[in-house]
Amino acid sequence: MKLGIWAKFLLLLVSVSALPLAFLGWQLLKINKSEIASATLELQTKLAAGLAARVESAFENSQKNASFLEASLTRKDLDFSQKRAIIETYMETHPLILEVSIIEKGSGQRVIQAFKEGVRLKEGPAERRLWQEAEKNGAAFSLTPTEPSQQEGWLQFLFYRPLRSGLFLFLREDAERLVDAIHTERFGGTGYAYLIDQEGAVLTPAPRYQWGTVLKNHPLVSTALKSAASSGSLHFTDPSSAKELVGSWSPVDLADRFYWILVEQLSSEAYAAQEKLKRRAIMILVLVIAVTSLMAYFSAQKASWPILELTGAAESIARGNFEISFQNQNRQDELGHLQRTFAQMASKLKQYAEIQLDRLLAEKTKMEATVASMQEGIVLFKNPEGEVLLINGPARRILASHLEESDILGKPLKDVLEPGRRDEILRIVQDLDEGKIKRCDIDTSATPNTKQIVEIKLQGVEARKQDGALAIGQLLILRDVTLERQIQSMKDDFVQMVTHDLKNPLNSITGFVEVLGMNGQNLAETQKKAIRQISQAAGRLLNMVNNILDSFRIEHGAFKINPAAMDLRQTAAEIVEMLSGRAASLFIGLELNLEPDDSSAEKWRVLCDGSLIERVLINLIGNALKYTSAQGRITVTLRDAGQDIVVCVADTGEGIPKDDLDKLFKKYGQIQGRSKGGTGLGLMICKTIVEAHNGKIWVTSELGRGSAFAFSLPKKIKDA
Repeated sequence: MKLGIWAKFLLLLVSVSALPLAFLGWQLLKINKSEIASATLELQTKLAAGLAARVESAFENSQKNASFLEASLTRKDLDFSQKRAIIETYMETHPLILEVSIIEKGSGQRVIQAFKEGVRLKEGPAERRLWQEAEKNGAAFSLTPTEPSQQEGWLQFLFYRPLRSGLFLFLREDAERLVDAIHTERFGGTGYAYLIDQEGAVLTPAPRYQWGTVLKNHPLVSTALKSAASSGSLHFTDPSSAKELVGSWSPVDLADRFYWILVEQLSSEAYAAQEKLKRRAIMILVLVIAVTSLMAYFSAQKASWPILELTGAAESIARGNFEISFQNQNRQDELGHLQRTFAQMASKLKQYAEIQLDRLLAEKTKMEATVASMQEGIVLFKNPEGEVLLINGPARRILASHLEESDILGKPLKDVLEPGRRDEILRIVQDLDEGKIKRCDIDTSATPNTKQIVEIKLQGVEARKQDGALAIGQLLILRDVTLERQIQSMKDDFVQMVTHDLKNPLNSITGFVEVLGMNGQNLAETQKKAIRQISQAAGRLLNMVNNILDSFRIEHGAFKINPAAMDLRQTAAEIVEMLSGRAASLFIGLELNLEPDDSSAEKWRVLCDGSLIERVLINLIGNALKYTSAQGRITVTLRDAGQDIVVCVADTGEGIPKDDLDKLFKKYGQIQGRSKGGTGLGLMICKTIVEAHNGKIWVTSELGRGSAFAFSLPKKIKDA
C-alpha cells in the first residue's frame, strides 16, 4: 500500500528532529563515573602544568639576571667601583632583586654587598646550606622560603655563581608574585593549588595547609614525589578528613632540582555538573524513545516487509548468490523502485563476478609460474610464529626438503623448518627482523665435498591501497652466493699474496740502492743516474703496492688512524724540501705559502695521524709534478680557517675536464688518455684518510689553467 504524502512528511520531520536529540542523550547517558573523573583530572593536570610553566619561566628570568651579573662582574676592563655601580643600577631596574653580593670562598666574607632599599635579610640555615653546596660544586641554586621570623609564605630565588678564583656571585631575588599567582588560583568552590619541595614541605600557603607543613604521608604528595619527570592525577581519600578528593600534579624542573605544583578539589564538587547533565540526558532519551516508538508502531506494518526482503537479498549476495527475486516487484512506491534497482544491481554484480573470477584465475596462474621459475628461494609468512603463506621450490629444498609444499602452507614457520637447521634459521630471522643485521650467509652444503653458501635477507611485504599500505607479511629471500664468495675469497688471497711477494723484494731493492748510493764515490755519472732511476722506479712500485694494500684494508674495514699532535707547517716544509730536487730536475717551481704568514708551531698544530697526512701531501704534490710541464709552478698553501686548517696544492698544469672531476676520488678513477702510470687508487686513499680525520677533500680545475687539490683538517678530531 502506497504511503500518503502527509504521512511521509510527518515521519521524515519527526525522524530528522528526533535523531540528534536521541544521539546526544545516548552519548551523555554513556558517560560513567570513571569517564567523568578522567575528564576532570585531565583539566586539573593541564592547570597544574600551566602553573609549573609559570614557575619555570620565573626561574629562567632569575637565571638570566644571574648570568648577566656574572658576565658583567667577570669583565677585566672594569674596576671595583664600576662593578659596584653596575650592581646598583641593575637592582634599580629590576625591583624583584633583593640582594647582590660578591663573597670570598673559604671565609664567606662579602666583598661587595647591595640590598634593595628598605630590605635587610638575615642569613638563615637555607643560605648556609646553599653556600656549602656552592663551595663544594662551584655553583648552587635554590627556591627557598624565608625564615618564619621574617615573613611567612615568602619565597626567594638564591643563586651562587663562580666569578673567578676565590670569589662567588650571590643573587637573592623575590618570588612573591609567583607565590601570589599560585595562592590565588581557584577553580570551583573548593579547588586550589600549592607548591611543594623535594621533602614534601608546602612552600605556598593553601586553604587546607599552612606554610612549611610537611605532607610526605599525603596520598597525592607521596605519589607526586615518586614521579619526578612526569605529570599525573589521582582520585584519593584524605586520611585526616576522610573526604574524597581529586587531584593532579606537575613537576617543576629548576636546574635539575625538582619541585611540584599540586591541585586539589572535592570530588563531590568536581563531578556535580556532569551528574546533573547525565540526569537531563536520561529525560531527553526517554522522551525521544517514546515519540519515535509511536511513529514506528504505525509505520512498521507498511514499511518493514519490503525492507526485510531487501535485507535477505543483501545477505544472499554476500554469500555469493546473485539470483534474487521479490514477491511484489510491480509496486509503484519508493520501496518498489528500490527493489527493482536492487535486482538490476545483483544482475550486474553477477556479470562482474564472472569476469573477475576469470581474471583472478589468470593472474594466479601467472604468479605461480613466476614464483616457480625464480632462481632465488622465497618464503612469505606473517611472522616467525604465524603461518607460511607462500614458498617456492628452491626455498623448500633449502629449508624444508623433508616436506611437500602442500604440507608447508598454512603452518607456522618454526614447524616446517628442518630440525637440524631450525634454531639457526629462527635466530637469523629474529636478528633480521630486529634490524641487528641486514643479511646473513649460511652454509647449506649437503656433503663435505660440496660447497653451497646461501645469503638470507628479510623484507616486509605491503599491498598498496588508495588510503595507505596494508601489511601482508614478511618475505624471506634466499640467494645462492657460492660463486660470489669463492671469487671474493680468491681475490682476497690473490691481493695478499701479490702484495706480500712484491713488497719484500721491493724493500730489498730499495735497501741495496741506498747502500749503492751511499758508497757511490767511485761510480761513473751514468751509473749514479741508473741508481737514481732504479730508486725512483722501486719507490713508484712500492707506492703502488701500498695503495693496493690500503685499498684492500679500506674494503675490509681495517683502515685505522692513530692521532697525535703534529706541526703541519713543519711537515709540509719537509715534504716540499724533499721533493724540491725532483721538481728542479723537471724544471718546475715548488714553494710553500702560509696564510697568515706565521711559522709558530702552535699556530699550525693539528691532531692527526702524521704518517697518513704526510702520505696525502706526497701523493697530491707527486700528482701535480706528473701533470705539470716544464717551467710550470706548484704552490702548496696552508691556510688557517678557524676550527680547520686548509691545505691546497695548486699547479699550472693542463687542467682536468669538468666531466671527469667526479671520477678522480673513486677507485681506479683515472682520466681517459692521460694516465701516466699508477693504480688509480691514490686519490681514493687520500679521500679516505682525510674523511677518517673528519675532514673534506675537493678539487677545482680549468682546462689549460691548472688544477687545485685541497683538503681541510680539523685542529681537533671530534671522535678523538
